[in-house]
Amino acid sequence: MEACHWKNNQSSFLPLNGNIAGCWKNIAKLFFKMKLNGNGLNRLIMGKVGKGDDIRFWIDTWVGDFPFMERWPNLFGLEKFKSCRVAERMEAFQENGVFSWQWSRQPESDEKLQEWQECIEVLSLTRLSNDKDA
Repeated sequence: MEACHWKNNQSSFLPLNGNIAGCWKNIAKLFFKMKLNGNGLNRLIMGKVGKGDDIRFWIDTWVGDFPFMERWPNLFGLEKFKSCRVAERMEAFQENGVFSWQWSRQPESDEKLQEWQECIEVLSLTRLSNDKDA
């Protein structure tokens, strides 16, 4: 699906290229419209991180109740690679205690620095493993 429907820097839960017709386009549109208790279905799906190579760091829900792009929207706006995987941001931390960020510019405002601090605190409690993401 991603090979056909993923657009560069797309920040959607499901890959969807509106220029390509077909059944996947209809399925994805239906998925986005469906709600349960007022919440989109993507709120019901949470990834379990193992190696971190299949779960998208910002877009997928894998820590907490909603994706990081919603939790820290200012940091998401600074991210160069919005569809990056968990492993791409966490592997360096696992090895040497430093996260691997790809910002368009460094966070400087008080609001962005506060989000960054919260993000680092949450990620510091998270560990990758040799298991496959689920």
